[in-house]
Amino acid sequence: MTPKRPPTHETFSLFDNEERVLLGAESMLHQLEQFSGGVKELAAAYRKSYAEHRRLLRISDRLQLDLHKANQSLAAQAAELKRLNAALEEEVALRQQLAEELRLIATIDGLTGFYTRRHILELAAIEEKRQRHLDEPVSLALLDLDHFKQINDNYGHAAGDEVLRCFAANCRKVCRETDLIGRFGGEEFLILFPQTELETAQSVIETLRHYIAEHPVTFDGQVITVSASIGVTALQSSDISLEHAISRADRALYCAKHQGRNRIEIFT
Repeated sequence: MTPKRPPTHETFSLFDNEERVLLGAESMLHQLEQFSGGVKELAAAYRKSYAEHRRLLRISDRLQLDLHKANQSLAAQAAELKRLNAALEEEVALRQQLAEELRLIATIDGLTGFYTRRHILELAAIEEKRQRHLDEPVSLALLDLDHFKQINDNYGHAAGDEVLRCFAANCRKVCRETDLIGRFGGEEFLILFPQTELETAQSVIETLRHYIAEHPVTFDGQVITVSASIGVTALQSSDISLEHAISRADRALYCAKHQGRNRIEIFT
């Protein structure tokens, strides 16, 4: 008889186990390499996206900085423009004030408040044209304060100035609002009476002459008697120019002075 062999069992060796472990490890590494390739691509794509985002962010930061600087520059320019506008407005206001002061200097006598010689002649020329066009009566008078040089010599120029101021105040009390008065010289005055007949103008002038004589000027404790000589005439259609009428009034004034002063002479 053939003797029975013991049952066969699978046997393992150390090397056989290692070989299977190594094969399994190789398979895992292969799978891991396939998986890690996708991870690497994803990481690379993320890095690229991050870099692009960072680049855009830096561009945005630069744009924001540039915009901030531009806003600061605009704000500074706006402030400077505002300052320049304020300075310009101040300059315009100053020039307007200066122009008004020059106009007043050219048209208003600073001491009496009456019109200057130049302006009263301009107004007289306007009245002359109106008289020629509308055939309206216009009268005029030349008035001169008597012995005014003696007043300055005896009492001083400050007293003379006070006499002129008081004379101007008296004229405003007596003359009508429509009457135009100008300082024609130092103590000589031209009075225009628009739309006024010679007789009416003479009446106003006579009232003024009396009022001046009846109201002496008190200055520095001293009483100064004041009077005026006056020549009166009317514009005539035959006058070649305004100067002819003023010349007649001047001749009438000359006569009033030589007839004793403090009087009126009429030149028709």
